[in-house]
Amino acid sequence: MATLVKRQGRHYLCGMLRGLLNSGLPVLLRSWVVIVALAFGMTTAFSAERPFEVRTVTYTPPESQPLTRYLVILETNQMAFLPPAQWRVQARAQDSKVIISPLDGSAQMGFALCPEFDGKTNELTKVEAAALLTKRFPGATVKEENPFHCGSGSGFGYEINLAAVAKGDKLDVTVGYVQLPVGVVEFQRLCPVNQKEALRIPFMHFLTSFTVEPKVEPATQPAEKK
Repeated sequence: MATLVKRQGRHYLCGMLRGLLNSGLPVLLRSWVVIVALAFGMTTAFSAERPFEVRTVTYTPPESQPLTRYLVILETNQMAFLPPAQWRVQARAQDSKVIISPLDGSAQMGFALCPEFDGKTNELTKVEAAALLTKRFPGATVKEENPFHCGSGSGFGYEINLAAVAKGDKLDVTVGYVQLPVGVVEFQRLCPVNQKEALRIPFMHFLTSFTVEPKVEPATQPAEKK
């Protein structure tokens, strides 16, 4: 079930960070969640006039368990994806972001539309993608640059390290930029370094399932709003 998170700009973000730092979570977990909040929350907001609605549809493949597919409705298109089983989906309509995390909050993946390229018609270049990465993660160490793929296209991917708040702790982050019919989409996967391998296949499955399709009107359930 998706949760639509209401946000009130910088005051909301500062309050959320204070709550995390004062919480009873382990130091490493608190520290990297703060960085996640900054990475996803301190970007330029989209125009509130652009529709962003999240729906779910459940279906049962042959000889399989029921699956819940998420649809992000954008004007005449929809972004569809399958999150890892038992992961929580949070949709932030105010800034066109979707954040996916396990119930224990020990990792995170998700995607966001990049307002810097809203209305862009020419192909995204490697230089543009690298500049956006630097803006999102100033001071990060880039370990690798690789082609990046999702179910509807390809772009530029980066493996980076971030220093967490706790001294000596590191976050392993994968970031990808793909130009799609809905705009340039930024994908992220963040976790402590020791969880990287365990999350490699779930992240790959999420990316493979991510497609952009013409908007349809199936029998879907609007995601729960809170």
